[in-house]
Amino acid sequence: MNAWPIEQDRLRAEIVRVGASLFQRGYVHSSAGNISVRLDDAQGGGFLITPTDACLGFLDPAQLAWIDAAGVQRGGARASKTMALLEELEETARLWLLCAPAPTPLSEAQIAELRAHFNAPW
Repeated sequence: MNAWPIEQDRLRAEIVRVGASLFQRGYVHSSAGNISVRLDDAQGGGFLITPTDACLGFLDPAQLAWIDAAGVQRGGARASKTMALLEELEETARLWLLCAPAPTPLSEAQIAELRAHFNAPW
């Protein structure tokens, strides 16, 4: 028997599937990257997140970290070290969605400037 609500089973399986797909196609390697999902109340609330140093190509659904809305671990292996960053990104995304009118997308020149400044391959 699982230590989590049955409503999480589908999401756990989907995280494992997506992780394996990303790994098989070469988009991630070793323990780079993580996947997280916000859970609604019926699913137990909080987040499911890949564990620290987990390889996305070989995830175990039972090892996915379950974190409640207060940030307390409810189950699974230790949550990704980037949990605080994920919370900040979520807040940023919420603020972006609340902007009216929506900000103008960056121009190609602005994107090129960011790439140069951060030495980014994207």
